[in-house]
Amino acid sequence: MQQIKTARIGLKAALQQQSLIRKEAEIRQQCITEFILQNACISAKNTLLDQRIFFADDKCWKEFTDALESPPKYKPTLENLFSEKAQWEK
Repeated sequence: MQQIKTARIGLKAALQQQSLIRKEAEIRQQCITEFILQNACISAKNTLLDQRIFFADDKCWKEFTDALESPPKYKPTLENLFSEKAQWEK
């Protein structure tokens, strides 16, 4: 079901931005408004998801904090990896 659109969003763009947006909207066979709204909503959702809020009960929280506070486990392969020079340093 399509929502009734009554809210207005005004924006100004440089000619290069407008041209880029118009070209991509044409490739996707969308009008510019739909293209901008779709991509702005995707970006907004991703930004909100990146807040990384999570919930845990007392037991899970205790296990999580215990893992953070415990000393790291020795991993020889990781030590070898970090002892090598990076590609750009060779």
